Amino acid sequence: MILAPSPRPIPSDPKLQLEWLRNFLTEEIPEDSSLDYKHSDSLHKIFKKAPFNPAWLDQRCSGCGSKGVTADKVRHEAKNELTKDVSGFANNRGGLLIYGIAEDSKRKSVPKEFAPVASTINPEDIVQILNSTIKPPIDGVGVKVIVLEKADHPDGGCCVAIEVPKSSTAHQAKDKLYYRRRGTQTVAMENDEILDVMNRSRQPNLECEILLIPSPRLSARPAGAEEGGGLVYTHLHNSSPVFCKNFLRRIIFPFYVNDAAVEIEGVNGVALTEEGEGYQVDFEGVNLFPDIHRRRDFSFVLKDDGGFAQGGKMYHRLKNKMLVQIFADEMPKKEYWVTIDEAVERVRNAEKQLRHLFRGWEPS
Repeated sequence: MILAPSPRPIPSDPKLQLEWLRNFLTEEIPEDSSLDYKHSDSLHKIFKKAPFNPAWLDQRCSGCGSKGVTADKVRHEAKNELTKDVSGFANNRGGLLIYGIAEDSKRKSVPKEFAPVASTINPEDIVQILNSTIKPPIDGVGVKVIVLEKADHPDGGCCVAIEVPKSSTAHQAKDKLYYRRRGTQTVAMENDEILDVMNRSRQPNLECEILLIPSPRLSARPAGAEEGGGLVYTHLHNSSPVFCKNFLRRIIFPFYVNDAAVEIEGVNGVALTEEGEGYQVDFEGVNLFPDIHRRRDFSFVLKDDGGFAQGGKMYHRLKNKMLVQIFADEMPKKEYWVTIDEAVERVRNAEKQLRHLFRGWEPS
């Protein structure tokens, strides 16, 4: 059963798909927990297709220079990688896997150029591999072949986009392991994580996104200035079909950001943590229905106080970081660590995605 569609849907109109694909490059949208770029070699290994660089076939499949490497072994490992990536998205919150885009070697996870897939790749063959190797099969996976033009790459070719929804249970990859997308990596899951995903359809599953909208002087704040700070924005979403009766969102915020003292504003009941490591702000809530979003926010300002009076030995644990804890009914506690810079970067990436989504759109 599908819990939620992919957070990055492919346009249904074929006429819009190529421009949608190009925008990932022009906007330099980086990889994240719901987006992964792959070179064409990754698919060519599976289907034994010679890519546009013929030397690949000799280097990767013939075994020359790599003792014991055979075409079948390379194909087997590439299938493992495909099922690992797709199941990792389904076990997390869904995502988009794009074959045929090379990353920038100097800027990790940022797309650089097209590295096209051979046009003879059949999307139905990809679906068949996924359905026969991932256990249980993932409902609702979409595979689109988007043909490139000469202006995109002199050899033409195509890109293959795989749209993966969030699933209601855990899925096992071809190598018999369970994976989950975490940031820009796909990692093996611990036993408690597997059980948590398997229970998605039996208990609430509250997920939280943390953003920070900075004031202009947060990053470059002159000494002695009273200005600086920002708005902390937490976005809570019940992605399970199970109704949530009671929940609590706890934000632990540092005493200092960029070596300036923090003062919390716009919220009542600000306390200090038991360990004395930072400020604690609790937001309680009730009746969070499936697929409903709730947001809460508070602001903070930065002030010079002449030193680091508070925080003590715990200061470094929360230096320029915040922690968000989520408690809800029978759901296991969730924790989200995020640095101030990461929370700000998420806002910038969201702005890029909005420009990407509405490029060329005009109001009717």
